[in-house]
Amino acid sequence: MSKYKGVIVGSALFILLSFVFGFHYVKSEIIKEKVASFKLLAISVTTESVKEDVWNEHLNVIGNIHANQSVDVKSQMSGQIKEVLFKSGQFVKKGDVLIKLDDALLKASYKSQLAKVELARTELKRNRKLLKNHSVSQNSVDKLAAQFNAESAKLEYISTQVEYMKVKAPFSGHVGIRKVDVGDFINSSTAIVDLEDSSQQYVDFSISELYLHSVQVGQDLQFKSDAANDAEYHATITAIEPSSDRNTHNIELRAVTTESVPLESGMYVDATLTTSDSNTVISVPSVAISYTLSGDTVFVLDTSTKQVSANSVSASSTSTSSYSQDSEKSETPFYEYKVVQRTVEIGPKQGGYVGVLSGLKEGDVVVTSNQHQLKNGGLVLVNNQRPLVTHTQPSK
Repeated sequence: MSKYKGVIVGSALFILLSFVFGFHYVKSEIIKEKVASFKLLAISVTTESVKEDVWNEHLNVIGNIHANQSVDVKSQMSGQIKEVLFKSGQFVKKGDVLIKLDDALLKASYKSQLAKVELARTELKRNRKLLKNHSVSQNSVDKLAAQFNAESAKLEYISTQVEYMKVKAPFSGHVGIRKVDVGDFINSSTAIVDLEDSSQQYVDFSISELYLHSVQVGQDLQFKSDAANDAEYHATITAIEPSSDRNTHNIELRAVTTESVPLESGMYVDATLTTSDSNTVISVPSVAISYTLSGDTVFVLDTSTKQVSANSVSASSTSTSSYSQDSEKSETPFYEYKVVQRTVEIGPKQGGYVGVLSGLKEGDVVVTSNQHQLKNGGLVLVNNQRPLVTHTQPSK
């Protein structure tokens, strides 16, 4: 009996082992078959064809607004203020009297000097008559004439001082907030009020001397300010400083505004100067560029792998539900492509676009969305029914 039991146990063990190994073999074959037939769903993306453009170079600078004329009004004479004849913020005309100083002492000096002039004139007139009768010498008459001229000059000097006791506007414009009051004693260094003539405005800015060859009188300057809600204004370069600053090696430029600008003198603006230099670049939306430490890259469609997607709807739904809704409504088929990742050299930037200097050619189609889900050689489903909204293509 023991012999038959051994045979039975051995047979049972053989059958069990055969079943186990057979199960694992069939399982591995099924897995291999499934893996071989498995295909990753294509990633839904948007694309844009790139083209070659000629871009003018731009310089971004900080400028500040200047009025046509601006001055701190001051007196040429010292004295106590007797009258203030303007209001803060008022528009004044050239020659309007702004303040009057106490001129009582000068007027008294004027009267005294006037008497001396009259006396000198009388003496001169009398001696000229006597000269005709040879009662006085020519030398005496000449001395009296010189004395009369000297006294007259003193009178004119005092008269000018009296006139200077009235501080007048040197040009037409708006005054600011007055800094003096009646009774204040002022001198030639005392600021009375700020006077601005904003009939014409300028933008002053500076550039590195390295860019001197790129600028010239007549070029356009675009500028904007947060204070004006980033509205864009234009100015035309009218003057270039003939020398470079020896410390900063910058060159000062001035541009005159071509329109009324709601900005005050002294305010800063962000300005862009279009130079005379130009580059031939491949214009690419900035969102198509992937910036990495190892280099800047883009994903480009391999158009030779184009094929109609059999499951456009299901593929697009793995990316965004909005694409799935569009694909259900559209009768236009979606196409699948393989993508190639390329390293590119980045150049200038303008209006939401980047100029690529190398790595792309005109006619290449770049991916503009979902790049983080892609890999080199991966499949994409092109869905441009809801195209990427980018900035306006930059002007040449």
